[in-house]
Amino acid sequence: MTPFNERLAVVATRGFGTMWACYALVAFSLLPLVFPDQQAQLLYWSNCVQLVALPLLMVGQQVLGRAAERRATETHDAVLEELALLREERDQIAQLTNTTTKMEGA
Repeated sequence: MTPFNERLAVVATRGFGTMWACYALVAFSLLPLVFPDQQAQLLYWSNCVQLVALPLLMVGQQVLGRAAERRATETHDAVLEELALLREERDQIAQLTNTTTKMEGA
């Protein structure tokens, strides 16, 4: 998938996930009450929005999910590196403690 398509999907996903989008969709859903004679056209446009939004949101979620998974993997790897360093340091401290104890006992 091209970077442009991914960026567009992410921007749309983030846009649809706002309260402003919710307000706009609620206002759109109330239009048939104001214009009852235009209900067929409004229904057509509502279906078009749904047909376009569903795959767009799915792609956006997939891209955002990959990014989150990549960050989680990087964090996991960094934590494992830190753990290895801490274990090394613990072993060095234990060796120093054992050496000091042996020298005091001698």
